[in-house]
Amino acid sequence: MKILLVDDDEQVREAIVYALMDNLYVKADQIYQSWNGGQALRIYDKHGPFDIVLTDNQMPVMNGIQFCQKLVKEDVQPMAIIMVTGCDRCELDGLPRGVMHFNKRYPIADLIGMLKNVYRPWDKVEKRTPPRTQF
Repeated sequence: MKILLVDDDEQVREAIVYALMDNLYVKADQIYQSWNGGQALRIYDKHGPFDIVLTDNQMPVMNGIQFCQKLVKEDVQPMAIIMVTGCDRCELDGLPRGVMHFNKRYPIADLIGMLKNVYRPWDKVEKRTPPRTQF
């Protein structure tokens, strides 16, 4: 599982990284971090695709909504994009369809639960038609 984590608050990024490693058994080298949307796009271009993108909205250079719009526009969408903000839906005008929202005020365990529901690696396995049985 490859994750891109975008947040200008280093403490928030650190808390999420530890939660991912402890609860989803993600290795540190599978988590790419950025402090703004512009840098995150460069990371995506170089290291993508990613299974999950977690992004804040209020960041310098390029905010989270602009970043999500670029991902959707360039059709490089990961399996899941989750906007992790400290606000309810008040700041999310323009958020592309399909991008989920998580409020930072909720326990991080709730975010992990959301990720467990969203990321199901077996969905990526090619579905094969079983061979017909001859009678």
